Amino acid sequence: MNQGCSKTPNLDHNCCPMQAGRGKLVVMVQRAAGLKADLFTRTDGYVKVWYNLMYEETEVIMDNNDPEWNISYDFRSIEFGHELIFEVWDSDVIYNDFVGRCVVRPERGSHSHSCKLKRGILYFTYNASCEAHLTGPRCSRYSPKA
Repeated sequence: MNQGCSKTPNLDHNCCPMQAGRGKLVVMVQRAAGLKADLFTRTDGYVKVWYNLMYEETEVIMDNNDPEWNISYDFRSIEFGHELIFEVWDSDVIYNDFVGRCVVRPERGSHSHSCKLKRGILYFTYNASCEAHLTGPRCSRYSPKA
């Protein structure tokens, strides 16, 4: 391997990326506001997060229509182009109630979102970065300086 190369699985012996569209993704589920899933009680809210085949789930925050999770999930090495999906649910004894869904296609950089749900708003951020020598919104272009 070339001495100037960092040891990265996506680089060949000449420091060239073997696959475009590769990067890292860190997601932070911050909070929700105005959740209203049950008629007579407050929401016991939690969030499901998917990216491609990777899945994470927050803890349930009991009896709170404005829950704060402030939890980060590191999806590590990803392939850009897939949807980042958030679903907010109200945990109940028999059936959990669907509160709403948000879908974004991650692009490089740090991004903050507020997403209107069926019954409330979800706030989240994500940071997406390209692997070595890749650039562009979805890390699809080669750049020897990147």
